Amino acid sequence: MQLVTADWREILQVLNQTFEIWSPGLDRQSYYHYVWRQMTHAWSRKNFRFLVYRDGQTVVASCKLYEIELAGRGVTHRFAGIGAVFTQHAFRGQGHARRMLLEIIDGCRRQGYAGLLLFSDIGASYYEELGFVDLGCNEFFMYMPDAADKDAKTPDVVALLELEPQVTPVQLEDIPRLARHYNRWLRRQPFGFARSQHYWSFKLRREIFLNIHSQWSWPRMELVELNEPEPGYALIEYSARTLRALEIIGPPETRRKLWQSLLCLALARGARRIRAWEGLHPDFLKRPNLADRQWGCPMILPLATEIEAWTTFRPCPILELDHL
Repeated sequence: MQLVTADWREILQVLNQTFEIWSPGLDRQSYYHYVWRQMTHAWSRKNFRFLVYRDGQTVVASCKLYEIELAGRGVTHRFAGIGAVFTQHAFRGQGHARRMLLEIIDGCRRQGYAGLLLFSDIGASYYEELGFVDLGCNEFFMYMPDAADKDAKTPDVVALLELEPQVTPVQLEDIPRLARHYNRWLRRQPFGFARSQHYWSFKLRREIFLNIHSQWSWPRMELVELNEPEPGYALIEYSARTLRALEIIGPPETRRKLWQSLLCLALARGARRIRAWEGLHPDFLKRPNLADRQWGCPMILPLATEIEAWTTFRPCPILELDHL
């Protein structure tokens, strides 16, 4: 068996099978273009490889491998990120993906990586057998009163409705400002993704492409900003009467006011509920409603001793925008 960087012909062979499960509402040609755009982005050219596991010239399994940086307490650590682990239909049940991943892990250990990170869509047990640890990332949600129901308008709700949060579609021009706020927030976290401006561009361009080209009602990513008491922002999506908070960044008092703005926005739009990863839940929810996530669960495999402590932090500080 050989683990090699795929050529475009091999990538298309893989995409032809993954289209049915991983195309986010795109037609086939748009799905191919979506992957090609990611691979040719400035950040990807340095930090991304599409790997295939070959038996001779036959592709049996594949994955994406990212070089990423995670920062903890002011120290930056080199990580490998794994995504899109897939075994070709004709070769399933033979352990090919497991052997491919073990080879990647061994290579990362020899190359001095501090650890590996992935987001599991199939539960934790498969990757735990390889040494990964579930970082935990439940979802929390809160149900909203009907803004049209006068009986539901408590004084607190009325006060929220009087707020006027400024909401704009996320643009690439926002990146320098978002990066400054995020980096300031990251310094106070036990660990998290270190985001360069190229990385920000890579992530936001994917979301913008899906909003334009997906045949689903792919929600537009929106930005809510505050400049006082200190600068901060929230990235959100709204679809099917659900407001989803992807990240809420800023010092504690700013985050509290951002939550007030999101509650106001949810009421104004007639949202039924707000959803977010557990790490974003506001302090005013003493007992937040939690649901187990069956997809996108962050898992880490520490290779350096100093990373082992990261597995003990709850809730997980990694944010949804960083999902590989």
